[in-house]
Amino acid sequence: MKYLVDSKKILTLNPKADLQKITDLLEAFHKVCYGLEGSGNIGKLTPAERFRWLSARRSTIIQVSEVHPGFLEIPDQEIEKLFNEFIES
Repeated sequence: MKYLVDSKKILTLNPKADLQKITDLLEAFHKVCYGLEGSGNIGKLTPAERFRWLSARRSTIIQVSEVHPGFLEIPDQEIEKLFNEFIES
């Protein structure tokens, strides 16, 4: 999981957006994703269980895309590629 909070873009879409709240929620999502300290009981689940929890379709401020399963030789490289292509461009 990798994210960027682009305050200019967010505030253009919603001038009243709470940037700190958005950042805090994304950081919590990040902690759960990697099972880091501060991720609560969900962070203690196995990686597969955390993935299912994070990708569950539900009403929340963080909307995840449809899950497209697949296998990668080097997942970190693919995350960087996608992030650079869709987020930083």
